[in-house]
Amino acid sequence: MKLPHFTYSFNDLKLKHRLILIIIVVAATITGFTLFGFSYVINQYNKLLYSQTANSLSFVSDEFMYQLESIETVSSYIAYGSAFQENLDVCSTSKSSPLPAQKAKNEIIAIFNQYYTSDMVHLTTLTPNGKKIWWGKTSYSESEEATGRLMEACDNANGRLVWRPSEKGARLLCARKILKVKNLSLKPMGYLIIEIDLQDTVQDILKSRYSNGQHFDLFISSGEQLIYPADNESYLRHYQKLFSDTQPYAIKNIDGRRMFITFAKLPVENGTWRISLAVPYDNIFHSINRLIPVFVFSLILSISIATFLAGRIVKNISYQFNMLVEKMERIKKEGIMKPQAALTPSTNSQDEMTILNASFDQMVVELKKLIEDSYVNELLITQAKLKALEQQVNPHFLYNTLNSINWLAKRAGSKDISTIAQSLGSMLQSTLNNQENMISIEKELEIVSCYVKIQQIRFDDLVVEMNIDPSALESELPKMTIQPLVENAILHSQEEPQDEYVIRLSVTEENNTLIKVQVENSGSFIDTRILEHLKDQTVKPKGNGIGLLNIDSRLRILFGDDYHLNFDNRNNMAIVSFSIPRKAEASSSDLS
Repeated sequence: MKLPHFTYSFNDLKLKHRLILIIIVVAATITGFTLFGFSYVINQYNKLLYSQTANSLSFVSDEFMYQLESIETVSSYIAYGSAFQENLDVCSTSKSSPLPAQKAKNEIIAIFNQYYTSDMVHLTTLTPNGKKIWWGKTSYSESEEATGRLMEACDNANGRLVWRPSEKGARLLCARKILKVKNLSLKPMGYLIIEIDLQDTVQDILKSRYSNGQHFDLFISSGEQLIYPADNESYLRHYQKLFSDTQPYAIKNIDGRRMFITFAKLPVENGTWRISLAVPYDNIFHSINRLIPVFVFSLILSISIATFLAGRIVKNISYQFNMLVEKMERIKKEGIMKPQAALTPSTNSQDEMTILNASFDQMVVELKKLIEDSYVNELLITQAKLKALEQQVNPHFLYNTLNSINWLAKRAGSKDISTIAQSLGSMLQSTLNNQENMISIEKELEIVSCYVKIQQIRFDDLVVEMNIDPSALESELPKMTIQPLVENAILHSQEEPQDEYVIRLSVTEENNTLIKVQVENSGSFIDTRILEHLKDQTVKPKGNGIGLLNIDSRLRILFGDDYHLNFDNRNNMAIVSFSIPRKAEASSSDLS
C-alpha cells in the first residue's frame, strides 16, 4: 500500500520541526474543540430556554384560547337564546309599532348587559333592515367595506363563529350569522358582533402568570397581519422569516433589543393564527456575554503559555538529540578509537536526553577501554585454547581404542571386559554418528541396552525388566531421554540394601495417540514435587549427567506443556513416567 505524500514529507522532517508541527496541531485541535464545546453549551442553553418559554407560551396560549372560547360560548348563548331571538324578531319587523320595538330593543340591551365583561368593547346586533343595537364602551364603528367582508365571512360560515382583526388597532372581532331556531326554520335574523379589547385580555393573562414583574412581550398574528400589538413595525419586518416548522424558536432584533421568540399555532381560523412569546435575550445572557471575552482571552493566553513552554522543551530536546546524532555520525566516520569521537554535554540538567548523552559517552569510553585492554588478551587466550584443544583426545581415536580393547579382551577370553568395551563403544558410536536432536524410541532403547549391560556387569544383583510395545518403536522422542531416567533409577535403587535391585522399563501405546514411557525402581521413595524443589534449589541434584529438569524442559518445549515428567510411588516402587504423541511432529530445529 502506497503511503500519501504527506506521510513521506512528515517523516522527512527533523525532530524539532515534527514536534513544532505536533504542538501547532494540538493547539489548533484544543482551540477548535473548546470553541465547539462553548457553541454546544450555548445551543443547549437556547434549547433549555426554549423549553422554559415554551411552557410559558403553552400556558398563555391555553389562557388566551380559554378567553376566546368563553366569547364563543357567550355568542352562542346570546344568538340562539329564545328571548333574544323573539325580541330581535320584533325589532326587525317594520310593521311593529314603535313602543313594542323600543321595548324589544331594551330587552336585547339587557341581555347584552347580562353577558358584558370588562375586556369587551361592545356587543352589537345588525338587523336585516339596517338597524344597529349595541351595548358597551363604544358602538360598532368598522368601515362599510370591512363590515361587508365580515358579513360575507359569516354567510359562508353558515352560523359558525368568525374571528377577524379590527381596524381599530389591538382589537378582535368575533361575529356570527343569527339563524332562527324556532320551528327550525333557520331563517337569517341578522348578525351578532362582539368586539374584544386584546390589550386588557393579554395584560390580564400576563399578570396572572408573571407576578414577579419580569418583562415578556406577547405577539398575536393572523396570516401576514399582526393583531397584537398592532404598532410593532420591527416584528412585522421580521415576520415573514420568523416562523419555521423545523426551528420552533428564533433570536431577532426587535426595537433595538435582541429577543428570544417562541411561537405556536392557535386553533383559530384553520390554524392560520399564531401566538408568540418574546423574552429579552441580552438580559438573560448578560453574564455569558461578559464571560465570552474573558474566556477567549484566557484560551489565547493559555495556548500561548503552553506553546512557549513546549517550544522551550522542544529546543532542549532537539539540542540534546542533535548532539547525540552528531556523536554517532563522528564515530561512524572516524571510528570509536579516535579521542575526539566522544563529546561531553554542555548542560548539567538531569533530564532523560542528558542522561542518554552521558550514558552514551560513558559507553564509548568503556568500550574503548574494553577494546584496548581486552581484545588482544582475549585473542591470545583464544589461540592458547585452540592449541590445547588440538592436544585433547579425539573422540574417534577413543572409539577406535575401545574397539582395540574389545578385540584384545576377546582374544584373552575376558567376556566382561569385552562386553563393557563393546557396549561403551556402541554408545559412543550412537552419539557421534547421530547429530539429530530427535531419534526413534528403537535407537534410544539400543543406547539404554548398552548402558544396562555395563551396569549389570558392575552389579550382579541388578535385575532390569523391559516391556516394549513393538508398535511404539518408530515414534520419535528427544535424544537421551530414557537413558538418564534408567541411570537415575539404578542410582536411587542402591540407597537401601536389597537382595536384588529391580528396574522396570515399559514403553506402551495408549488410545492409538500417545506413547507412555515408564521407569520404576525398588529400594527408594521419590518426592512427587521433586521438580519444584529442584527449581527453587531446595534440593540439590545428584550426579553429573542429564537431570530431571533438563528432560522435563525438553519435553515441554517440543510437545507442549501437556507433556512432562510425572512422579509416583506405588507397590514399593518409585515411578517416573512421561507421554509423547504417537506421531511426533517436532523436528530437530525445534530444540536448537
